[in-house]
Amino acid sequence: MTLSKYDSNFSDAMALKLRLNREARQSKDSGESKRSKEHETVLAQTNAPYDRSEEVRNLVAKHPGLTPEMAEQGLRELGF
Repeated sequence: MTLSKYDSNFSDAMALKLRLNREARQSKDSGESKRSKEHETVLAQTNAPYDRSEEVRNLVAKHPGLTPEMAEQGLRELGF
């Protein structure tokens, strides 16, 4: 069975895509320790507990009918 020109081109394109993905994954694995500073996340350490009262006030202001209790419950359900 012979492949049509379209099928042949498609097959070549998929083989190229797989090869490029493998090479990218290999270079990503080997270059992980060489990350640039622009990709680093800096977390500010604070000793104060997070106060979400401002978040709740903003949510209540944006959504009429939302009570502060409902907002607190929603944030807890979402894991915040």
